Amino acid sequence: MSNKIKAFVYVEAQVSVPFEEFPWKEDNPDIKKQAGLISKTWLSGTDNKSIGGFYAFDSIENAKIYVTGYMAEKAKKLDIGLTTRVFSANPVEEASKEMNSPFYK
Repeated sequence: MSNKIKAFVYVEAQVSVPFEEFPWKEDNPDIKKQAGLISKTWLSGTDNKSIGGFYAFDSIENAKIYVTGYMAEKAKKLDIGLTTRVFSANPVEEASKEMNSPFYK
């Protein structure tokens, strides 16, 4: 598995903001400091203008720490709700390679 990815995280914030107005440049430096983070892909809802992300982590433990630590604290500070999911990368490797996933090269 590329970059030793062991977990994926999906996060969606219950906000309605066009991505162009979202201060992602302020968030990126703090997100990059999170333990075990390999990558983040920002997501922008097409109809509801929600903001979210798809993350790759080096362990399930670090993924869970991110969701329950940094993301939970950020949501509390902004007084917003979040939808979060942590997924194991190992069981889906073969199926993902067959689908040309960039995470399994």
